[in-house]
Amino acid sequence: MILAMTPKSKASFLNYFLVTAMFFMAVDLRVFSGFSGFVSFTVLELLIYVGCAYIFLSLVANPYSYWQRIKNSLQAARPLIIFLVFATIATFLALLSGRIDGLQLFKDLLPSILLALILVFAVDDINQLKKLTIIFVLVGFVSALLGVSQGLLGGPYPFPVDISSLGKMGLDGKVLTGNVAIGFFRHPNGLGVYLVPIFVGFFVALFSDLTVVKKIFCFFSLLLVCIVFYYAQVKGAFAWSLIGGLSGLAILKFGDKLSIWILALFPGIIFIIVYASLTSNEQTLSTMQTRYQLWQAAMYVFSRFDLNFFVGSLREEMYTATNYFTMGRFPYPNAHNAYLNIVINYGVLALLAYVFMIVHVVKSCPSISPNMSIYNAAYKGAFLGLLGQNFFEPTAEGVLVQSQFYILVAAILIVKKLQKVKSHG
Repeated sequence: MILAMTPKSKASFLNYFLVTAMFFMAVDLRVFSGFSGFVSFTVLELLIYVGCAYIFLSLVANPYSYWQRIKNSLQAARPLIIFLVFATIATFLALLSGRIDGLQLFKDLLPSILLALILVFAVDDINQLKKLTIIFVLVGFVSALLGVSQGLLGGPYPFPVDISSLGKMGLDGKVLTGNVAIGFFRHPNGLGVYLVPIFVGFFVALFSDLTVVKKIFCFFSLLLVCIVFYYAQVKGAFAWSLIGGLSGLAILKFGDKLSIWILALFPGIIFIIVYASLTSNEQTLSTMQTRYQLWQAAMYVFSRFDLNFFVGSLREEMYTATNYFTMGRFPYPNAHNAYLNIVINYGVLALLAYVFMIVHVVKSCPSISPNMSIYNAAYKGAFLGLLGQNFFEPTAEGVLVQSQFYILVAAILIVKKLQKVKSHG
């Protein structure tokens, strides 16, 4: 069972909850979407709050039985909690000043981190974590199959989609109008980011000590995901998936302590990408130059160094600044960069807490048992891949994309927690 609670019905409920959450993390199904005057919610979002309410009531009913588990979980999830506290305070202060931008974004952040905290609390056995990981990968495999069908056959699309209105640039630098892979999402970029950990997992597994049959499955699954990357036209997701896969493989072969050194290479990798895009005449890189104009706009907004630099809610200022820096071509409320967007949404102090969380996660080097080394390497490689992807995508927004990122954080923290509990007997 996923969570060993008494009576057995409680464990069964949380078992179904976590499995269902893995599924709806890949499905952008929304409630009240399209209804005027209503705030829309994803099904995953509502599911997370149901899970939180259930756990809260269970703890209230019998708090002493779970005291040690609560203590271990709070210690393990401390970096996540610190970031959440800073984001919450910033949102509250911005709200007091009459700004609601941060509150709108916080609505997506809160359930994403709560799901990660539920995982850290609920999973107290390596096998539980492995089962959830396998479910996550299998759901990703199904999403990839759907993406291939959409790219080759033009459907089916679970949700009504007007491809020409997506504004997605193809490899030729032109807006896509034909078949495009979006999976169960509403935009190809969402599917691209979602498949980064799936690619990394199959890549690391392919070069591990699995059986020949399993390696063949991983090989064809990788080909499938690559085909989806092509039909989704997500070149950045493919590049960072490959970097994440190579990082995971290096961690698998040479040990977890290599993670921090790989992270140290990222500024150089990002510099090479930026330099290449600025000096190239390729149409495929034209969207990169627009991103840099958005980054310029963010730096201009930050340079005012007023109260909002510390509490966020700067989307109105960003819209005005991006309109100027893109010469009216692309007014946009964020910087298309997760790290800059955290400052825009929650202030610079929240970004510092976010960086602290990243360093803490990457530096965690537990003594991994042999049967868990593949999973840990995949977690770390996928996490590193998403860190790079975050530099070029607005992934600090949306429930599904953020939930995926934070459950990777949770998975790494769980491994560390379980190793610590095991070492203390």
